[in-house]
Amino acid sequence: MPRTSVEVDKSIWKELDTAYQRKCGRSSSQLVTQLNDSGKFERKEKKGELTDVISDRTINQFFKPDGKTKKLNGVYLNYLCEYLLEVESYPDAKEKFGVTDEAEVITVPVPVITKLDEQAYLPKYRAYVQRKCGFIRIPFTAMQQKQKLQNIYVNTRIREEVSSRKPKTLTQLQAELDGRVVSTASILDAPTLFSTYRRIMIWGATGSGKTTLLKDQILNCAASAGSIPVFISLIDYIKQHKAKGIGLEDAILQEFVLDTFEPTTVTYWSEEQLNAGNCFIALDGLDEVPVEVIPHIYDELEQFIDEFPNNAYALTCRFGGTEYPPQDFAEVEVAQWTSSQADEFIQKWFSGSAQSESVVEFLQALERNTSVSEFKKNPLLLTLLCQLHEEGYGIPQNQANILEDAVDFYMRKWDESRRIQREPILDKKLSRQRRRDLFAIIAASAMPKGKTFWESWELKAEIKDFIQKIPGVTASTIEVDAGQILTALEAQHGLLTKVAKDYYSFVHRSFQEYFVFQDIIMTIGQSVEKIEILIKERVLDPNYRNVFLLIAERQKDAEPLLREMAKYLTEIAKNDARIQQNFDWLEKITTQANVNTPAWRACVFSYDLETPAFLTANLPDVTRAEAQQVATNLRGFNVRFASTTAPTARINLVLRLAVIDKLVSDRAEGKQEDTFEVEKYDPAYKQYQENLKQEFCGLIHLLTDANVPGMEPSLQQLIDSFPASDASENVWQIWQTPFRAMTQQYLQLGHNHDVTAETIKTLNDYIYVAHLLSEILLQDIRCEQQTKQKLLNSLFLPYGAFS
Repeated sequence: MPRTSVEVDKSIWKELDTAYQRKCGRSSSQLVTQLNDSGKFERKEKKGELTDVISDRTINQFFKPDGKTKKLNGVYLNYLCEYLLEVESYPDAKEKFGVTDEAEVITVPVPVITKLDEQAYLPKYRAYVQRKCGFIRIPFTAMQQKQKLQNIYVNTRIREEVSSRKPKTLTQLQAELDGRVVSTASILDAPTLFSTYRRIMIWGATGSGKTTLLKDQILNCAASAGSIPVFISLIDYIKQHKAKGIGLEDAILQEFVLDTFEPTTVTYWSEEQLNAGNCFIALDGLDEVPVEVIPHIYDELEQFIDEFPNNAYALTCRFGGTEYPPQDFAEVEVAQWTSSQADEFIQKWFSGSAQSESVVEFLQALERNTSVSEFKKNPLLLTLLCQLHEEGYGIPQNQANILEDAVDFYMRKWDESRRIQREPILDKKLSRQRRRDLFAIIAASAMPKGKTFWESWELKAEIKDFIQKIPGVTASTIEVDAGQILTALEAQHGLLTKVAKDYYSFVHRSFQEYFVFQDIIMTIGQSVEKIEILIKERVLDPNYRNVFLLIAERQKDAEPLLREMAKYLTEIAKNDARIQQNFDWLEKITTQANVNTPAWRACVFSYDLETPAFLTANLPDVTRAEAQQVATNLRGFNVRFASTTAPTARINLVLRLAVIDKLVSDRAEGKQEDTFEVEKYDPAYKQYQENLKQEFCGLIHLLTDANVPGMEPSLQQLIDSFPASDASENVWQIWQTPFRAMTQQYLQLGHNHDVTAETIKTLNDYIYVAHLLSEILLQDIRCEQQTKQKLLNSLFLPYGAFS
């Protein structure tokens, strides 16, 4: 049948609308699902996926009581008649309900809708929002007790750039190596953020304060006469969607409905507000929903924004929760807490508590414990420290201890506050240690697959397999016992939580990593052979990154682990000729400059990835930001142990010439000068580009201290012949030839070697493991300082240069 629009008869539209209410509760998403699942209607394929029979938007528009003449695609109209009215087509519906052709074109009348009394409604709605968002749950208290947000909230700082999206610039890296701190990232406060951006994706680490930031903004809106706030927890929405077929638009509109006001009147008014762009829509916790439903949420959100484009939208997500933001959403990141923010939170936490007099002592203890003081930057972990102190515990020494204390805290609270009664024999047999073992089995079996969500039947299967070995558990009761234990783990324990209908996860990924670490540490002990196998099988798996950090912290002697990791690094690179050449070059460059240390080799390596010093500049798919972080960590290690090596005139000359070589190459090839993405990330290098001749001429003053005999005449000739700023590509190419000849002859720079895809993969593997090893060495681990330094000295050296 041709897809032409048909004007719908008044009485048929009423019959369809009545059936829509009866069968779907006026939920467009539920009707879409039912049409799709019926298998009766045509669904086209688009980008490898089946489209909906009829879109949400089309259904909403058709059933909207706006008084307009109803027109609908003829095919879609037949589909609705068949499904809702149980007739084969629209003509059959007219025949069934006695409609003649003369009545074919009829306008649907405007329904009588009472005007909403805003003066009565808005105060009650804002009070509802304040009740909903005015409290937060404290995760490390019994049953996650609520706390008034305003009592403990600390103003959040937001970075206008997402750190995981960009590498540091060479300027920043050099500044850190020189002992200076340079940051080009803009830091905003919350009011500036929400007044600047209308659509924002707010990224942050677990427990960084994303939800509290969003709730605080919602409360600010509710307390003023500005935007009308709507707060949607995405995990709660997914539960509704799975249970009732509720769509995102339905969920948002339902937020406005209050008991004492007529729903149709409120819905009509709320649509008016949305159409006028008067609302602030806050969607919290994208990372908490199963990964497979994120595309569904994005589709619904984009449809909603298409329909109501003028409102403000904010979405929060943990790093790793998804790869990309919705279309046209600006990306920002919740910044780590400063010391002053942490101190303010601690003061607020203990205000009025029995421990209020010991706040100063607590702050001093945090400052003394350098390994734990880093946790002050994360609100969640600081909350744990405060809670442990309030409970009368001391401050743990490292991350493993903190997580162990947190798990122990959960375990004790489960015993002390059981609410679900089980058979006494099962209660006795499932001891605290056995619960730990059960968690370890659940976590460890899933980690190789990167799995963080379980369906209830999967957990019950794990539990059944575990408890069937316990005396007193019988085949006739095991199903019931497994269900009771799963319920208890969620309701009484808090470590496993239901995130959607029939879906569970650990309350924080760090707990899953902790239990995997526990499972591994019991298996490998100090066995060098088992450690070697573990490294070969798991060290390149990013799911195990934090697990290795925990293992290193808990080893009685971390030296075997560190030695095997250093050995593995050597094995990764030894058979790649290009990488061996690169490492040999790094050793020569830093030796000649009197800075042959692992930190400086890592620094020069990261410069090389950005410039044509040895390898081709800006290699595709190489993790350059991670390479820079290795250099930063190695310097941090040296700073901690007061063993830094100051830059020399020669290494400064080398690095500056490498940068100039990249800029000259861009001009010679007619490329836009984008070295280190300076205009986007680092304004300092924009000036460097604009004053390239001045910067190049200034190098002549470094030669005396740099000790490069014979180079001055060549450099002076190049200064004298330096091209004009508007020189052609050909002029730059001609000038670059003697420039490269000089840098290669005197400083071994400007090789610009190509690499294969296999070498790029090997480079990434090396960088990843070197980064992990550097992070471990910065931790509170049991290993002699001399051994640590010896292992560091093996980094970025050619095979055989270090034993």
